Amino acid sequence: MKTREEDFISQLIIDSTHAYLLCFTNTGRIYWLKVYEIPDVGAAGKGKAMASLVDLQPGEKVVTILPVKDLEEESKYVLFATRNGTVKKTALKDFSNVMARGIIAIGIDKDDELITARMTDGHQVIFLATHEGFAIRFDEKDLRAMGRPAFGNRGITLRKGDYVIGAAVTPSQESRNKARLERAKAAGLTKQVEKVIDEATDSAAAQPLELAPGDDTAAAPAVSEAVQEKLAAIDEKLGLTPCLILSVSENGYGKRTDVDSYRLQSRGGKGVINMKTSAKIGKVTNINLVDDTTEMMVISQFGKIIRIDTKSVRAAGRATMGVKLLDLDTDDKVASATVIPPEDPKPQAADGTLLQ
Repeated sequence: MKTREEDFISQLIIDSTHAYLLCFTNTGRIYWLKVYEIPDVGAAGKGKAMASLVDLQPGEKVVTILPVKDLEEESKYVLFATRNGTVKKTALKDFSNVMARGIIAIGIDKDDELITARMTDGHQVIFLATHEGFAIRFDEKDLRAMGRPAFGNRGITLRKGDYVIGAAVTPSQESRNKARLERAKAAGLTKQVEKVIDEATDSAAAQPLELAPGDDTAAAPAVSEAVQEKLAAIDEKLGLTPCLILSVSENGYGKRTDVDSYRLQSRGGKGVINMKTSAKIGKVTNINLVDDTTEMMVISQFGKIIRIDTKSVRAAGRATMGVKLLDLDTDDKVASATVIPPEDPKPQAADGTLLQ
């Protein structure tokens, strides 16, 4: 796909022609399309402007598109995150009757805007990251479902001058244990896996509940390092890849960090350090949930694009700066970091293929 000047790819979607595309705008409105309503173009085509596909209001721009096959599906929710740290979840079925002019998806204050929207089942863990390199991870159960016009709740308390740049839905411990047990049953390792899961539960229960560093919100007890190593070994044996947050800075640096490195906190806390920022590294611009099979496309403001196997990005702790992903010219900055859907063919080079 060719892009116009000062434009770049921000999202890639693979789905059937009869799927719905829920288009959420910065002002908190939603429009939807069927995939077949988008004109087919060749590889060199530039596509059509969103304003010609949906009836956007003045000043509106689409910030997230979610593909959905069934708008009436039960136990599915849309999670919203705003620039000022507000979060909200709304049942998916509440968006089943969208008018051509769009409807309100979330109430937005005048000095705020919608940053992203994510699909969830109501039982996961929410991860919010900020421009200054902080992040918070809290249980989705802390959020009650609200109607469309509602403004939501405080997700993270921001430091002066900071703002939210992204959100991810990470798997809860319950869902990960369920996946472990399903794989273990097929591999005949049920008793061994159950023992390690019980050890992890006992280890967390033995840790004292304490306040998050520099905060007044409670942080969930962490599992001991020895038990974490056992869980990692079991996951490797079962073929389960770790869940990692890949953070990308505006100067082209990135790092992967295991989601378990971020202690669960109560919603509304100040969070913990996600990435060390500096004049050399720059501020954080993008975060994505990845695993060892994920590929990503990093795009700069000047049009430089690189496709990366995220496994080639060194895994590191929270309070680290990361490694260089993309060499940028003077005054160039990272504009977007987009996960490539897994159905897309993988490149041959392990350390990244420069596309443009």
